[in-house]
Order: sequence, then C-alpha cells, then structure tokens
Amino acid sequence: MAHNKKRTLTFQTPKKKAMTPLRIAKETASTSSTHFSDTERDNHMQPAITSTSNNISTSLENKLIEAYREENSFLRNLKSDVLLYTKLLGITIDQDGSFINFSIQRTSTTGKKKLGFTLEEAEQNYIFTLKESENCNVPEYFYDVIEFDKKVFPQFFYKAMQAVYETRSNE
Repeated sequence: MAHNKKRTLTFQTPKKKAMTPLRIAKETASTSSTHFSDTERDNHMQPAITSTSNNISTSLENKLIEAYREENSFLRNLKSDVLLYTKLLGITIDQDGSFINFSIQRTSTTGKKKLGFTLEEAEQNYIFTLKESENCNVPEYFYDVIEFDKKVFPQFFYKAMQAVYETRSNE
C-alpha cells in the first residue's frame, strides 16, 4: 500500500521589504545624533545646528512620505491579488475570532454551485460545521459535525473543492 506524503498548506501574509516609517525614523535618529565639543558650543554654532536639524527633519519627512507611498502601492497590489484569486477560484475566507468561514462558489453553464462551511480552531484540531450547500455533490459525512487534526486540513479542503467542482453522477 503506497503512502501519500502529507503536505501542509500555510497561508501567510507576505513579508514587507519596503522601509516602514518606524524603521526610517529609528535609522535617521541613530545616524543624526551629533556630539559637539565645548569649544564648538562656545563658538556660537547654534544657527548651524538649527539649520542642520531643519534639513534632517525635511529629509525625514520626505523619507516617510516615500515609505507611505511604497506601502500604499504594496497594499493596493495585495488587494488586487486577493480579488483576482477570489474571482478565479471563487473562494472567500474570513476569520472571526476562533472561527474561519469559508465560501466556495462556482458558476458555469450548468448552473451555480455554492458551499459554505465554518472551521472552529480547537487546540490541534478543527471542528467543521456545514453552513450551506447549493447544487453540490457533498459527501454524506459533511452533514455531521466533524473534528479533525489540523495536519489533515489539505486533504479535507480537497474534498470540499471536489464537492463543488465535480459533477453529480446521477445527473
């Protein structure tokens, strides 16, 4: 009997590579600290210090504005990617506390199919509850409350996708 390797599926948010405003502020603060000797202070260097601090604050503002623009662009691209996947696959996932709500929709020439269910996180397990099933080839055990190990989630999700994308054999 051949054993299939279990693969885990993790949903992670992409790491930000852009400089965030907090990082820029920390870097600028650490590099802009200047130490003057007593003789420089006595030689009336205050106007030069003031103009330097104005230049640093203007530079910091420009860096912050640029970082905000980059972050805004990144978030816009991320949002469009999520919408693209929703349109392409018809999967919507929302998290509400310990509950994860799934909705899988498919529209084709044969009609509309929809499957909605909730997974509740409980330590190392998920608890499945079917919310709605419209024109889907749902296995009989989906109508019961199912508890399964988190490691088995990819196999379970495959069964849910099969219910939506496979045609019924009795049609």
